[in-house]
Amino acid sequence: MKLQRKILKDMTLLAIFLVFIFLFTARFFIINSIIETDKQRAIERINRLNKYILKHQNILYNLCLDYSKWKETYDFITNKNQDYIKLNFSFSNSFDKNGVNFLFILDKKGNIIYERYNSNSTADEILNKTLKKDILKDIKTYIQNYNKDTAGINNYKNVPTILIIQAVETGKLNKNGYFVVGKYLNEEEISEINDELTIDICCITNIFSSDLQHKDSYIIVPTTFKNIFGKPSITFNIKYKMNFYLETLKNIKIFFLTYTLVIILSTLYFMFKIKKTVLDRVIIIKDTVDEITRTSNTKIRISLNGNDEIYILSCGINKMLDTIENMTKKLENNIKNFYQLAYYDTLTKLPNRNLAIKHIEELIKQNKTFNVILIDIDNFKILNDVKGHFFGDVVLKLISKKLTSKINNGFISRFGGDEFLAVLENDSEIQIIVNNIIEMFSSPLLIKGDKIYIDISMGIASFPKDGTNLQCILKNAEIAMYHAKKNKLNYQYFDTSLNEKALTSFELSNKIKEALENNEFALYYQPIYSLTENKIKSAEALLRLFSKNTSMSPDKFLPIVKDLGLINEINNWVLDNAFKQLSIWNKYKKDFSISINISFSQIYSQDFIDFTKECIKKYKINPKNIIFEITEDETLEDIDKASYILDSLKNIGIKIAIDDFGTGYSSLAYITKLPVDILKIDKSLIKDIEKEKNIEIIKAILSISKTLNFSVVAEGVETQKQLEILKNLKVEKIQGYILDPPLKAYEFETKYIKSKT
Repeated sequence: MKLQRKILKDMTLLAIFLVFIFLFTARFFIINSIIETDKQRAIERINRLNKYILKHQNILYNLCLDYSKWKETYDFITNKNQDYIKLNFSFSNSFDKNGVNFLFILDKKGNIIYERYNSNSTADEILNKTLKKDILKDIKTYIQNYNKDTAGINNYKNVPTILIIQAVETGKLNKNGYFVVGKYLNEEEISEINDELTIDICCITNIFSSDLQHKDSYIIVPTTFKNIFGKPSITFNIKYKMNFYLETLKNIKIFFLTYTLVIILSTLYFMFKIKKTVLDRVIIIKDTVDEITRTSNTKIRISLNGNDEIYILSCGINKMLDTIENMTKKLENNIKNFYQLAYYDTLTKLPNRNLAIKHIEELIKQNKTFNVILIDIDNFKILNDVKGHFFGDVVLKLISKKLTSKINNGFISRFGGDEFLAVLENDSEIQIIVNNIIEMFSSPLLIKGDKIYIDISMGIASFPKDGTNLQCILKNAEIAMYHAKKNKLNYQYFDTSLNEKALTSFELSNKIKEALENNEFALYYQPIYSLTENKIKSAEALLRLFSKNTSMSPDKFLPIVKDLGLINEINNWVLDNAFKQLSIWNKYKKDFSISINISFSQIYSQDFIDFTKECIKKYKINPKNIIFEITEDETLEDIDKASYILDSLKNIGIKIAIDDFGTGYSSLAYITKLPVDILKIDKSLIKDIEKEKNIEIIKAILSISKTLNFSVVAEGVETQKQLEILKNLKVEKIQGYILDPPLKAYEFETKYIKSKT
């Protein structure tokens, strides 16, 4: 008891002393410090507002800078080409995303050539009408008196407006007009700024001041912004409630009311604290550990609260028990996950190749009759390249669901990337299921509003008729599937004749692989003669394959190359070797050009343009000496994508030629959309050139080319009569056997490059 009294007396004296210290500290240090803290927080908020508005002003300035220094903008002021507007000022462009309310393109005198208003609300529409006159007046005043780009916040009828003015120019002395954007900081915008920055803009005024005002429990902080003329235009005032100061005063009062009660309760609490917090809790830990040891039940936990060493000890024991229990659960889950990963496809949730093989081996072991249907999605790689792998995954998941619904009594698995394998034990159902699958794919898949038409090829093999082991059954189903794909069939049952055809195709494939390894491909060059300049200025590179003294034309080996997945390797070989040859010949003739045939399946490859640039850099070639030829029917498959890719090549400097022109079904509308330099008249028109119809078609092509500034080459010229007619029609260039057949590189070089003719 004496100890308790002594502790009570000491605690009371200590409490009185601490109260005195607290009052002194609160008066001279805490309250004044809190006031200064609130002032700093108020200043920080006004700085945050200042940075926020200037940041958005800079964003608009940089955005405007991209357009004002862009040659297409400069040209638009001159030629008023509306395609520029359609392509660059759609609703979803950067101006809309950054909240631009109006946009002007002006000529040198400040006259509007193009104007656009974005109204995000009824208030914006009213401002667009009421402020336009004042805004244009300031713009004209500025461009008449200043010769530099500017940005600022102008005040129009107490509506702050971010205004950017930049000269449209391609050089400092080549100004063609002005590009202007503006954004209103109206009440709605101010409200959004308040919400985003968690501030309170209490008023906007024309009174310019930088003094901080302290009123009762609030601090008013101003910040002033300059207009486009560099003069103060408007002041934003932020109202900041002194929360720290008010809360401090409140807490001090509460302290005096509660302190006496705390002293009494804490004294009583202290006397039995040791017993409750130490001895009793240690006994609980001991009893719990004994119970776990006796029962081996790792789910039992020590139930203690606190934040001291004893609590930390109990938490450590509980964590150890949690670890033991979690390891047990993870071990069980890992066993399940290992099985799932080993035997099920993670995308479609169907059985995978491993489980399919295991299922087939089990049926063979039981000597059960069954059929396998190997289902391959045609051209799925193109779908992935065009639409993206995420879209391809969606297609695969949808197909897997539909196949599962059609194959109720069989086994269906995802056997490969775009292949599914069905195993059916009932022979009588196989044709019904095949027909159901064909019917399923006869209608398009609807995915996010897109209609996707899917073509499939199915190969069917039976056990034991078509094979007595797993490898044989799967191989024969694959042979049947490839036969169906090659012959544009939906399905094919395996028979022995297909095996013989597959062997022939295999041998041909091996021959092509050997040719690639042994560098048996070669480029031949056919001259292109300029009738207007009376000389050979270019040649077309043509691919040839010579294997073991036998020649194979591209129309025979290229389809196999595509099936083998080697087409990109061959295409890159052609580009590399043609560019290398061009670099050699340009040492003798700097303006000599080489035409190279390319396909859209080639340039759809993601690395095509990068590879082209690397070859140009590697061989130090002038891109203007390169001509890429593409057939007109390929460009019509996707005119927009074709135009985009060809524009990318044109930007490098490469010329674009449309091959076999005049016999396809393209229209002038398509041709004018493409960045074309050359039209190559199809040789079928030249062959029967004496026919009036063909002459008229050639005249039309020449007229189109003259109008659109295209160059024209006539292909397949073989006779003197054809040449005379083409001369009379004033065709620029010819190509054909009347000059020479395709020649080896050294033959062409001797005859046309190093010779003085």
